[in-house]
Amino acid sequence: MSEWEKACLRMNRQNEHISIKCRESFDDFMRDIAKRHIGKGDMLSEFVCKKHGVFLAQENICPLCQRESEEQIEKERISALGIPLRFLNESFETFIPHEPAQKSALSFLRDKNKKGNAIISGGFGTGKTHLCFSAVRAYGADYYAAYDLFRGIRLSKDETKIIEHVSNCKLLIIDELGRTKMSVWEMNTLFEIVNNRYNNMIHTIFATNFGKNEFMMPEWEAIIERMSPVFFEFTGKSLRK
Repeated sequence: MSEWEKACLRMNRQNEHISIKCRESFDDFMRDIAKRHIGKGDMLSEFVCKKHGVFLAQENICPLCQRESEEQIEKERISALGIPLRFLNESFETFIPHEPAQKSALSFLRDKNKKGNAIISGGFGTGKTHLCFSAVRAYGADYYAAYDLFRGIRLSKDETKIIEHVSNCKLLIIDELGRTKMSVWEMNTLFEIVNNRYNNMIHTIFATNFGKNEFMMPEWEAIIERMSPVFFEFTGKSLRK
């Protein structure tokens, strides 16, 4: 029996008070540690965690406690992003493309090395908002439904401050664009935001029910010209159950 097997046997005996689920997670960590260190000449020592029992490591840091701490930090980060309950557990990993355009949009958004503006177009329930909140989760993007953004600017005591923020945030996502007929004021405000972001060389994503033809209309010309977006048009049926 190897020294590693003997150590594992000792740990299993000493950690019998821990729940089976916890021991299984712990064993997974120990196997990962073994793969990283065994055969490299690294010296591993036995330590005792008050919560999880005996473990092997190079220093007295329980791997299971460390993972729990990282998971809590991630939960707090996600909570601060303001993702609504329906999309709280959604991500790029949970998005299942059903057509080439969805697959291309997923690939574009999840690739950190791909830079540029994008328009995600499609009917109701085709996964546009799922992808938007996946980007919020992955990159901390600023998300706004168009009607909330314009209403917030209009009702604000300081329109300039809000426009300045959305003009300078790292990644701006505007969803539900064109859900209702946009006023001249809304079009002008949107142009101001897009133009500012164009000058600042930062990226914007639109999600909309509009098709490509709607964006060819004269009132959109200046906005689209500055964005030069990659266009993804989803043509499938609604995925909502």
